[in-house]
Formats: sequence, structure tokens, C-alpha cells
Amino acid sequence: MIAACRREHVFCACVMHGHGKHILKQQTPLWLAQHPHVMAFHQAPKEYGGDAALLVLIEVEEWLPPELP
Repeated sequence: MIAACRREHVFCACVMHGHGKHILKQQTPLWLAQHPHVMAFHQAPKEYGGDAALLVLIEVEEWLPPELP
């Protein structure tokens, strides 16, 4: 997912880990903290999943806006 976001120049993604038995909720932040292209992450607001999701800020490759004709 992170590689796809970088390719498409998407700098923010929502990771839905769900409620369940909290295994993914506990492990996902550990995995994200180790990834070299993750700049930051935080629990999502209620509108984006609340306790069941994380918003992830991703370092994207240099991007220039398209030139206008």
C-alpha cells in the first residue's frame, strides 16, 4: 500500500485495522514506525474509522504540478 501511494503521489492514507481482537491494532503502529517512508501516523477521526483506523503520512517522491496549457 505504501509503495502504491508513493507511485501515485498520495501523501496520506487510511489504514483500517478494525476492532476484532486488537492484534492488528497493536501491531500496525509497530510496523508503520519501522517503515522508512512513513513520516507519521495517528488514530483516525471518527469520520475516517476512529478507533478502527490510522491515518498515515507518507513521504512521496518529488512531485511537480502539471503545467497548464
